[in-house]
Amino acid sequence: MLPLHPTPSHPWSPLTDAEWHALEPYLRPTNKRPGRPPRDRRATWDAIFWLAVTNAPWTALQANRGVTAGNAFSALTITARTGVLSRLLLAVSRHPFADPALAALEYRIAKTVRRAARILPPEDLLLARALGMATALPVDPAALPPPPVPGAPPPPDRARLVPRIPPQALRGLPQPRAGGAPAAHRAGAGTAPPPAGGP
Repeated sequence: MLPLHPTPSHPWSPLTDAEWHALEPYLRPTNKRPGRPPRDRRATWDAIFWLAVTNAPWTALQANRGVTAGNAFSALTITARTGVLSRLLLAVSRHPFADPALAALEYRIAKTVRRAARILPPEDLLLARALGMATALPVDPAALPPPPVPGAPPPPDRARLVPRIPPQALRGLPQPRAGGAPAAHRAGAGTAPPPAGGP
């Protein structure tokens, strides 16, 4: 488990061409029935990030970003339930699977995970805690189940709550960087959260 750290905040800004080029491959669903994709995926994700960063209500999307709340919510729900947000969280974390090309999107992605907390599988929030992503957590980290003692099996009633990396979150990720995480974050970062059965 990595130490908790807040992601430095910044005002919302539209995706640049370079940011979209890095982000777009991750938005391709990992299952065979992803639902209907939005007509303008880039505009939809600009709207989702705007909503997450500004904490604006869903009803403000149409007037401010030209995207309907229904379309944006549908896109966010699909990414939350197919492991895409898990993949993005890993990609901007301090884990060896992090993707430097997405570093500029860390705050926007962390805030989006927080905004999507009610539709995310519970283990994704535990994954955010295991990765140390404080900004992605919608609750006080102390309210989450503590990690198991290394080497000790979890109690039966916690078997479904142990932090882990969902298998679908690993699909399509780049190979770990040579040498693991950057020196400043290497301690504890080379070991993935303990596996456990998921829903």
